[in-house]
Amino acid sequence: MKTVKILSMLLALLMLSSAFVACDGAGKNAGEAPDLPERELYEVTVSFQIKDATGKTVLEATDYLYKGHETPTILNVLKTYLSVVADYVCKVDKTNSITQIGGMKANKNNGEYWGFVDGGINLSKDDILDDLSDGKMSETLLEDGDVFTVMLIAEEE
Repeated sequence: MKTVKILSMLLALLMLSSAFVACDGAGKNAGEAPDLPERELYEVTVSFQIKDATGKTVLEATDYLYKGHETPTILNVLKTYLSVVADYVCKVDKTNSITQIGGMKANKNNGEYWGFVDGGINLSKDDILDDLSDGKMSETLLEDGDVFTVMLIAEEE
């Protein structure tokens, strides 16, 4: 009888210890984050200028190395540079159009918008080819060596 009690106790301890092993998170420490898939890291070196509505250069970056997990679009590169390097505010609306860089705001009601030119530095508003208010800045991918200018455009009456 004593042997049956000892065997029953050993069996109970064995079952209890196996339950703890099964519930311990497959060998992970408590509170450890689950394994997540690695996100791609993008690296691209670009140069750009930001100009106010008068054409004055207010910010310039030469050979800026963007490193990030977001695709290297004009918008993502600008937002990263402005928030991390230049300590500027970069605001966008729900369509991913820039509405403000630093203290410069584009007022669509007054015909103002942010425009950009791919491949040029020291440009005037007459050289600006694309209106960024249609979301192109969030779609245009940058590659190493790309150069662009972003400028606040005020439509003339």
